[in-house]
Amino acid sequence: YEVYHKVRMSDAVIEDAVKMSERYITDRFLPDKAIDVIDEAASRANLRNKTLPLIAAKKKEVAAQNEKINELEAREYKTDEERMEA
Repeated sequence: YEVYHKVRMSDAVIEDAVKMSERYITDRFLPDKAIDVIDEAASRANLRNKTLPLIAAKKKEVAAQNEKINELEAREYKTDEERMEA
């Protein structure tokens, strides 16, 4: 599942998945239920990893827009000052 979902999982995570599935999933048997838990977790981690670069790009875009707004406000302020002096 690490290769398929393009994520890495430590042995501790796999052991915890087995313990948790054994405790909380009562209608199925090991190893199937543990494998399903690992598959779901890896899938979610993969989706999060794909959205992180998009979030970072949007943050940069917002920062650039805020910088443009600040520049325009500074220009407008200078123009108003020049009018007041004239």
